This record gives sequence, structure tokens and C-alpha cells, in this order.
Amino acid sequence: MKRYRYTILFSAIFVICLFLTLNRIRIDSGYMVFLPGYSPRQGFESIQNENVRSLLEVSKTFSDGAQIVVIAKASETFLEPSKVKRLAELQKELSNLQSVKSVVSILNYPFKQVYFDGSTLSKEILNDPESRNFISADGKYVLLNCILKPTNDFKFDPQIVKEIRKALSSYGDLSPLLFGEAVINYYLFQEIICFKRSSDSRFSTLL
Repeated sequence: MKRYRYTILFSAIFVICLFLTLNRIRIDSGYMVFLPGYSPRQGFESIQNENVRSLLEVSKTFSDGAQIVVIAKASETFLEPSKVKRLAELQKELSNLQSVKSVVSILNYPFKQVYFDGSTLSKEILNDPESRNFISADGKYVLLNCILKPTNDFKFDPQIVKEIRKALSSYGDLSPLLFGEAVINYYLFQEIICFKRSSDSRFSTLL
């Protein structure tokens, strides 16, 4: 035991210093940090990029809590009735999840003009600048903004991401991709758990 006392002492000091360092780090894991022209150090009014300003405006209007963004891709375009039907099915399934409060997409966003009649999506939506927050110019990519229900203790529940990932597993034909602060928090949480288990295992081996 005496032989390893310095090793144990330095390991303990290292773990304490690492904990104090990580405790002081503040990570902005919001998806906005990846948008062009956005900086967490500047106000909303200072953003020059009009597309980014529009996206943040939609986010502020429809969100009172955490969000998860789902990006879906069509083999051709979402103007095809079959793809719109699949998109509607995906949105309905996401909306029915216990952790999801609402889902906003091209199918239910209150555009000035009606583009979705319940079965078909008008190609005129591609000419509407406001639609750029929800569908790409070529019509191949769409965004579904999932507003999550706040938890009782207002803390992040990693089970939410698992629940949504399970729902998306039935929509491989739309190549769904999860994005957002809650998703980053989920994977960050998993990495921290793995690191802690590894550290605990090494420390117990030294003892």
C-alpha cells in the first residue's frame, strides 16, 4: 500500500482538479451556435444573416422549453404525395410521444398562403421565402421542430432522445437526423458516464 501511496495521492488530486475544471466549463450546446453569423456573445438584433434571424424568430415564437430538430430527406422531393404522406405519418407519431408537446413543420406552420391541403403539397411553397425555415430550395429536405414538454424538475431527461430515436427507426426511407441542444446533451451525458466508469475502474485497480 505504501508503495503506491504517491500514485494514489496524485490520482486523487488529478480527479479533484479535473472535476473543478469541468464544473467551471460552460458549454453552449444549442443548435444556433452552428448557424452562420450567430454568436452567443451578441444580441438577436446584431445578427446580419436574415435566414438565421428568421429561424431564431420561429424558435422564440413556438418554443418555451427544449427542442429537438428532426431533418428528413426525400429521395426525390417532398412534393410527391407518397413522401408527404410519410412526412405526415412521422409528424403524427412524433406528436403522440409522451415527451413531445408539439411538432411544427411545413404541414402545419401558419403560412400566409395554404400550401398543404391534407394530402398534397403545392410546389408554390418553394417560392415562399418564409418556407426556407422548414424546407430546402430543392424540396428534398424538411425540418420538423419538436417542442418538448418541460420535466417536473426542469432537468434534461436522456430518455427523451431514446424515445424519439425509437420512433424514427421506422422511417429509414426518410433518413431522419436528430439535431439540437437536447441531442448534444444526451451524447455528452453518455460520454461523461463512460469517462466516470473508466476513472472509477482505474482508481479501484490502484487501491
